[in-house]
Amino acid sequence: MEKYTGVKLVEAEPMSLKEAEQKLNLTLKPTNEAGYIVKYPDGFDTWMPKWEFEQTFFKLANQTFALALDAILHGEKVVRTSWNTKEEWLELITSVQGNSADLEKSDTPSVLPFIGKRVSPYRFVPWTPNMDELLAKDWTILKLPKKGKQPGSH
Repeated sequence: MEKYTGVKLVEAEPMSLKEAEQKLNLTLKPTNEAGYIVKYPDGFDTWMPKWEFEQTFFKLANQTFALALDAILHGEKVVRTSWNTKEEWLELITSVQGNSADLEKSDTPSVLPFIGKRVSPYRFVPWTPNMDELLAKDWTILKLPKKGKQPGSH
């Protein structure tokens, strides 16, 4: 048989099986084994034993660009911890605002998705990584404050 690997982006919280049963309101099995509650993007919540979780998932902090790219493709915003600003990050840009009359012309090219770097509020530029960025191991998912407030805004 061939070996396969997979990557899924989930949220998780360390928790004993007993605590998880109470939080999820279900009976999993009769033990108080250590583990994690795992939240999938589609809203599915489950509990996974610690040993299984740690063989399957890893924290997306201080990771490679390959993992950061996968996160970008899943809609996350990523940043290098070595960047000295809270106002710049990368994300997938899937549409561009412009003059709708120009966009409706048949000779106007359509804009394909690209990785954009936020350089100021509401401004993104196309981003191409250099070798240092491709080999870096300090990529992490950016956690933005709730209610639409962005880092550096007042």
